[in-house]
Amino acid sequence: MLVPNELIFSKVKQLLRSLGCRTRDVIWNTIQSVLDQVTTTDAANCFRHCEYILLVDCGCSSVAIA
Repeated sequence: MLVPNELIFSKVKQLLRSLGCRTRDVIWNTIQSVLDQVTTTDAANCFRHCEYILLVDCGCSSVAIA
């Protein structure tokens, strides 16, 4: 069974590879810009793909998003 963080790590690894990041120094200098490319929508989609139910607090009540 997949877990959401595995999908996010997969995206981060793919982005690092596509940028040619092969050494520790290059990864260290590039990682923040790569992490910035992981959006909240990406995270929500990963949870949905793994069949998690997300509870969103809209201020008045919690809403389940499947």
